[in-house]
Amino acid sequence: LLAAVAKRGESLRLVIIDLSSSPYVDVAAAEMLAECHEGLGGRGIVLKVSNLNGEVRDLMRRDELEKVFGDIGPGQSVEAIMKRWKQAQGSST
Repeated sequence: LLAAVAKRGESLRLVIIDLSSSPYVDVAAAEMLAECHEGLGGRGIVLKVSNLNGEVRDLMRRDELEKVFGDIGPGQSVEAIMKRWKQAQGSST
């Protein structure tokens, strides 16, 4: 992930990981996502996760990762995240 981000250059500001094809995420994967969030945040890049199923969402909430990623509830599609992010960017300029 970090190598792909590095190739995009300075203009990249948002990365969304679509977890719709991940029926399960273990603790190590959840921690790795949190570490990526922190690392990308240091570069001014927002990392969001989308389309979490119930089991993945439950694990991430249990590990308090909703505090890291924001809303991870149902309806967090790639499209919905992009729309909110664009709106936030428009209101902050």
